[in-house]
Amino acid sequence: MSYEYLLFDLGHVLVQLRTFDFLVRFKPEWDKQQIEHWWSNLVCIRLFETGQIDEHAFLKRAVKETDFTGTVSEFKDLFASWVLGVYPGAEALIEGLKKSVRIGVLSNTNPFHISLLRSRSNLLDAFHDCFFSYELGCLKPDQRTYEYVLERIKIPAERVVFFDDNRENVEAAAVVGLQAIWVSGFEDLTKKLDRLI
Repeated sequence: MSYEYLLFDLGHVLVQLRTFDFLVRFKPEWDKQQIEHWWSNLVCIRLFETGQIDEHAFLKRAVKETDFTGTVSEFKDLFASWVLGVYPGAEALIEGLKKSVRIGVLSNTNPFHISLLRSRSNLLDAFHDCFFSYELGCLKPDQRTYEYVLERIKIPAERVVFFDDNRENVEAAAVVGLQAIWVSGFEDLTKKLDRLI
């Protein structure tokens, strides 16, 4: 497999998230797939992660849309707890890769969580390029996200390897022409990278 560019998702790939523990508080009777589907389709999430509303508007809307019984401030604290931090070894891995190949990150995320991540680690500083949904105005698996990245990096799709833990995102990237690889977490990522490089 030949390549010129490595593109990474963040959550559950390089960054540890408390996704299920966070979401199960809202729908304790639902399973993981049901809860994640419900959350990702909330209007407030889609607006926040595509940069259409700011943090204040998101928090107010989220409290209402999730039927959260606490205050806006309490929801903010809970939302902050979603991000656990960078996987041990992830920063060293990225720092090592950048010496031999151009690397980027493509993540569905929001400015609140990115600010938290930047305050807790130097991971994002190691990337040559950072593409965040709230800056792009669209979310994976929308093909426009991958097309935007390709336009910016000026590298043919078939020369880009993309890693994501969401199968739908991987499938959409493959349709655009990227060498898309599904990973189940950081440990799986390191194994697949070892085989690649």
